[in-house]
Amino acid sequence: MKTLLRIADYRDPSTFAQEQSLLFQNTWQLAGFLRDLAKDGDYIVTEAGGKSVIVRNFAGTLSAFLNVCSHRFSAIRPDCKGNGPLQCQYHGWVFDRTGLPVGIANIAEFEPITDTRRAELRLEQWEVETCGELVFVRKSSPGSPDLRTQLGEVLPVVEVMASSLGEQLDCNRMVIGANWKVCVENTLESYHVRSVHPETFARLNARTVEFGSHPVHTSWTADLEAVMMKQLATVKRMLRLDSPFKGYFHQLIFPGVTLATTAGLTWSIQTFRPLSPETTEFTSYVFAAKHEGSDSQREILLEAGKPAIGFNRSVFEEDRVVCEQVQRGIQQADPAGIGELSREERRVAAFQSSWLEQMGGLKGPNARF
Repeated sequence: MKTLLRIADYRDPSTFAQEQSLLFQNTWQLAGFLRDLAKDGDYIVTEAGGKSVIVRNFAGTLSAFLNVCSHRFSAIRPDCKGNGPLQCQYHGWVFDRTGLPVGIANIAEFEPITDTRRAELRLEQWEVETCGELVFVRKSSPGSPDLRTQLGEVLPVVEVMASSLGEQLDCNRMVIGANWKVCVENTLESYHVRSVHPETFARLNARTVEFGSHPVHTSWTADLEAVMMKQLATVKRMLRLDSPFKGYFHQLIFPGVTLATTAGLTWSIQTFRPLSPETTEFTSYVFAAKHEGSDSQREILLEAGKPAIGFNRSVFEEDRVVCEQVQRGIQQADPAGIGELSREERRVAAFQSSWLEQMGGLKGPNARF
């Protein structure tokens, strides 16, 4: 099967700019975790489609805004998370839960700021929704689907996964010198495992049970090496951990978020954030499973999750190297070039089909609709 994307789609600046708007601003993007917004005044700062966005807890209500002050356009909060008022670091302007400036330092030195002018200085509001522990944002777009509609048929499994996150064990962030689609497509197929991960992922002997397409988001269910499957089942019985996942399960939330679990004992969440046509910020979080048992059971669960930290870091470093090699080839090849896909790469084909559908507004010389 031929690839649906051309080489140019992985390196063209105009295509990248349209992706930022069509895919990463106008669809729901993972901003962070509800645990970081638990208290009044807690906030997180994320990026969606090249835009900095701040989400804050206002007495139990979450509001999201473009992280740009309407006074002189400074970033309101430069840090990634914290607790405090929605107050600009530059001149101290304070904004309320609707984005209205309600605290203007030395306001007497301004020409009178009428209610109309104050409304004009309101921050650009973004939409925010949650699913379990996960917090999503999107540029305000009247008439666009809500989060649950965007998730569609995968909503039940995402709700289970997003509600199963226990103690965070690791956060691994790296910049990969490759287009974001190269990175996402790499994580969607196991064809490369034997060549790229012979001493890591390949040792799990993951055997495909099912590919799921729903239709934009895709999943992969696999059994692992037999002895490991028995060990995982034993630990789950010991902890009385009720999870529907027995082996390895991997879920893509299109376009750039993946959730994975090994038997429901450990959970990993990855985000792929485009920085340029040739660079991607990749972030991986590892969590133990949520568990309400005794302290001794909690310690067993945490110990069971620790090997996932080093394992994931090794696998993702191997992926970084090969993705950067792919991008070097892409930069040299004929931009009209078309690749080939095997049945093991069917999720790549589904991803590319979704990309073409979502990029239906592609304009200029790259238009093909």
